[in-house]
Amino acid sequence: MKKLITTIVFVMATIIGVAQTIGEAFYIFRNDGEINGFLRSEVDSIVYSYYDADSILYDEIVSQIVYTNDSVFWIPLAAVDSVSFVSPKTTYQPGVINLSENIMPYIIGCSSLTISLSSSTPTNLIPKVGDKLVTTEMNEIFPIGFAGEVIEVKGSEIICKSVLLEEVFETYYNVASVYGYVEEEQSSIKRLKTGLKPIDKEWDKNFELNTITLPYNVEISRAVKPNSDLALKGGSGYSIELTPSVHVRVLLIINNVEGTYFKGSVQGNLNVTEKLSIYGGLELSHDFPRKELRVERPICPYVTFFFEPGLFIRGNVLASASLTASQDYTFGWIRDWSSRGRNVIKPSAGGRQTGSSLDIEGCVDGSVSAGGYVDMGLALIHSALDNISLRGEIGAEFVGNAMLYNNDIENAKKSTELYERFKQSSFELNAFVNTACNLQLVGGIWGVSYPLPWNLSVNINKWDVVPSFADVKFKQKRNDATQADASASVLGKCLFPVQVGFSMCDEYNEEIESYWDGSFRNTSKTMSETFSGLSSTGEYTLYPKVKALGINMLASPSKKLEKAEMPVEITGFKQTRAEYEENGFNYNGFYYNYKYSCSVTVNLKNSENIEDWGYIYEDPNGNISRISLKNFSTPYTDTRYVYYRNESQSTVRLYEYVKYKEESEYYYGEAYNYPVEYFCNICPDENHPHMIDLGLPSGTKWACCNVGASKPEEYGGYYAWGETCTKDQYTYNTYHLRNGNAYAYVGDDIANSQYDAANINWGEPWCMPTIGQFQELVNNTTSIITSYNGIAGRSFTGKNGCAIFLPYAGGMRSDDLGKAGREGFYWSSTFCSYGEGNYTASMFQLKNAECQYVGDRGEGNSIRPVQK
Repeated sequence: MKKLITTIVFVMATIIGVAQTIGEAFYIFRNDGEINGFLRSEVDSIVYSYYDADSILYDEIVSQIVYTNDSVFWIPLAAVDSVSFVSPKTTYQPGVINLSENIMPYIIGCSSLTISLSSSTPTNLIPKVGDKLVTTEMNEIFPIGFAGEVIEVKGSEIICKSVLLEEVFETYYNVASVYGYVEEEQSSIKRLKTGLKPIDKEWDKNFELNTITLPYNVEISRAVKPNSDLALKGGSGYSIELTPSVHVRVLLIINNVEGTYFKGSVQGNLNVTEKLSIYGGLELSHDFPRKELRVERPICPYVTFFFEPGLFIRGNVLASASLTASQDYTFGWIRDWSSRGRNVIKPSAGGRQTGSSLDIEGCVDGSVSAGGYVDMGLALIHSALDNISLRGEIGAEFVGNAMLYNNDIENAKKSTELYERFKQSSFELNAFVNTACNLQLVGGIWGVSYPLPWNLSVNINKWDVVPSFADVKFKQKRNDATQADASASVLGKCLFPVQVGFSMCDEYNEEIESYWDGSFRNTSKTMSETFSGLSSTGEYTLYPKVKALGINMLASPSKKLEKAEMPVEITGFKQTRAEYEENGFNYNGFYYNYKYSCSVTVNLKNSENIEDWGYIYEDPNGNISRISLKNFSTPYTDTRYVYYRNESQSTVRLYEYVKYKEESEYYYGEAYNYPVEYFCNICPDENHPHMIDLGLPSGTKWACCNVGASKPEEYGGYYAWGETCTKDQYTYNTYHLRNGNAYAYVGDDIANSQYDAANINWGEPWCMPTIGQFQELVNNTTSIITSYNGIAGRSFTGKNGCAIFLPYAGGMRSDDLGKAGREGFYWSSTFCSYGEGNYTASMFQLKNAECQYVGDRGEGNSIRPVQK
């Protein structure tokens, strides 16, 4: 057993690699001593249940159920001691040397438990007596790994003895999973393919199995009796296919508590498919000679010439049937073993049938023919004894066939299979001329017939069992998405009248509406119908429909609903401004508190035969405004209209329209509500300033108001770049950071320096933003021109819903001392050398949300602080 378990661990290590790490396997330790190990890749879900394994309901949760890809593990919750999602690291006992680490390059061979080293092996790497050697690496030298204790060193030969796994490993945890399966495209051959190959990174392996087929066939073909008009022929065949699949799971644990614990289980499925086919036929052939017209004359001794006219009738019927029976079985085996003599699981094996199916196919083929014949030739003594003759026939033949499956009628309302088989069936009336050379001996006991090459068959008429359908159309109406027009041409010539119509099915192929157009036999016709009550988001399929032989069946070809294409498309909507007026905005005689400016981008995809196009705006009172874009290029971004609401958070209802030439109707797209919002909740309370987290990637937090302001809408103070105090005039002469007649260079970034107005006035950790932080603000927020408490500006809203408001504070320059409401300029902390000298720094222009705007350092602008 020791050698067996040692072999198992090395095979496992080869299959699944080194010890599992976090996330690849987990273990459920139980109070009853059992351990359940799972690979995460094979676990579908874990649930908790009020039922135990015997399906008894309790008032509290009593079971943990682990669903794997092919098994269910029902674990009593009271038995669960702990769960570990981390496989302990593999550790070795003292004195154990891992051959894979340093010695492996010097090993040149291994015979049984004797390892051969090369002469170049460093002395310090040669093992000593008492060392234990181990490797789980699989190679040509160690096909299944190696474990042994050194008992003698003879030069380059290391002689070992076998050891217990506990003597080598201090801890070892692993779960292995091996699958066997049948490739779908493989041929049926009698062999088992056992080559191992990895299938993913989850340490699973698989091996390929093949279906085993055992065939048997027998043929029957004989006359019922000599000289009989009746003949019988037939045959049968039988085969059985065995398609197996197996799943092997192995759990191995080595530690000082368990010793060596091994648990193995095999679960498999076997599909047994039996195929039986049988066919048989009867042939009837009879001649009606006209004896009064028969001529028989001797031409020499024992040889007679004969001439015989007459009528004939022939018939045959051939029936075949095939039966396919399929059964699925599941089987399993489980066993555990412990070096401490503790066996938690009783050995078990079993199996059961999990499903079965039966399919039957039948086919009937037959013909009837009749006509006249002429038979003339030479006979020995008498024409009824031995003769050779030429036979000519002229007549007509009626032929028909049909095929059915046992589930055809059941599936006919949801599948076109029965219709397709009936389309292959037909009835034919043919005229023919046959000639043959016949030889008959011993009074007809033995005879043979050879057809001659000038035989002829001409089709007189052919009838179908079911008609054909062509040019099937199913189109949504332009002006009403809930209706669709259906049409199809019905073609063919049926022997018996059949009913034809349409069936409209949903995405699950369930019939939701049908239409019968009437009877059809042999005159081509067109049928049409309008279906209503369609959902704008539904998926519909139109089938022609046939009722033949009392069976309703779907026909082909089918047609998916062709949605009416709206050639006009709204491709973009953007809110550009939001304003609030306490007294309300007057629009069409109504007063609204909020006014939203938006841009709407509209694209005309196809201008063919179009007279007018554009989009529709529906106001809150239901009034419609048709906004024509027929004189504009496409795509066109329309910014001419504003939308009024009484809510700070609302929607704008828009949809497309088009009018075709020579048509009076307008066609409309599907209405959609586009969101608009007035950002009024900037700060959580009145204790300004606040640090606003906009969810920016860098983690930068922005202040809710400017330096020198006590509210978000206040402009605050104006500062020249690098100065920390406000002043009355902002000119070249009043700028403090000068070096003679030029501006002094004070660094590429003045944030958190003595020149930082935000840091000096507000203290740590506030500072001026860099131009990069302004760009990050623009790239990662939604900004609109708006007003806050009656002050114009721009709001920036982060993806987390938080927002800041920057007012149009204007600027302080020598030519416009303190004029607010211009465009809004904000200093960054970033120096920008523009041209010669040190006169410029980077600014942020609020009106267009534009960075890298170069400004004269002597100008007075606003500052919005940030924190990192």
